[in-house]
Amino acid sequence: MKDGSTLRIGCLIALMAAAAAAMWSAVANLPPYRGAGHLNWLTMAMLSAGAELFVLHIQVRREAQAVSLSEVPLVVGLFLATPLTFGVGRLIGVLLVCVVRRRQPPLKLIFNAVLVALESALACGVFHLVLGLVGDGTPARWAAGFAASAAVGAGSALT
Repeated sequence: MKDGSTLRIGCLIALMAAAAAAMWSAVANLPPYRGAGHLNWLTMAMLSAGAELFVLHIQVRREAQAVSLSEVPLVVGLFLATPLTFGVGRLIGVLLVCVVRRRQPPLKLIFNAVLVALESALACGVFHLVLGLVGDGTPARWAAGFAASAAVGAGSALT
């Protein structure tokens, strides 16, 4: 990789890290979803790692698509873990796969770590925002999980 592109990637990582830190300072102390706390960080990490390991590769004609099931532990974690447990577990699980299985180079590993931290904070924020609008005692609370998942997908598409 050229030095100029490494510098640009480093700047992007720094901006994303600053955004993740700012977002986590706002969402880390949000109250857990009612009854949450059933899922500890280790279980959340294992769920996240499992979803990252089992990526579906679908080929249609000449195009191949990779589909991850990472939204499943994301939504489960939002409902069953505290915000901090959710973020720590998700980060550790994804990083474990990136280091052990994918053996990513350091710059890519740092980028992915910051991206997961940013996505997790965004998911927590959107989840609690939508939950506050629809109420947590209604079936519409699933809209909060859907909105959080959609926000993470949109954020990933931008990076």
